[in-house]
Amino acid sequence: MSQVVVMVFLILCSYLDVKYRRVPVSVYLIFMLMSAVVVVCEGRADLGTWMIGMIPGIIMIVISFISHEKIGYGDSVSIALMGILYKYEMVLSVCAVGFGIIFLAGLIMMITGKAKLSDRLPFMPFLMAGNVWVVLAGVV
Repeated sequence: MSQVVVMVFLILCSYLDVKYRRVPVSVYLIFMLMSAVVVVCEGRADLGTWMIGMIPGIIMIVISFISHEKIGYGDSVSIALMGILYKYEMVLSVCAVGFGIIFLAGLIMMITGKAKLSDRLPFMPFLMAGNVWVVLAGVV
């Protein structure tokens, strides 16, 4: 159930990120509420596990601040919120695959002249792709 909730969240965020370049706070609040319900229904209401799962996203929020939002706050908050439903190993795996895919896409776009180094790509679709990859591969 956790994977379905995360996937629906990432699909919605991907759509909004590509279309509007932002994700409304209400989407994050709804995901937090749904996550809490899932965690309680699955009997995993351990605050310590949530906090550990959110560490990669919290680190990303700090990086967003330090880099003056080269990585958007919304992307970082999404990563942190995934930690409510996923263990930190899963969050790290999803992020690693997402970063790898966006790197390759950006590289191909620059080589073909479709993008410059200064261009910004929406990260949510790549995070979603990373999630699909990790879930289907059963990496963690």
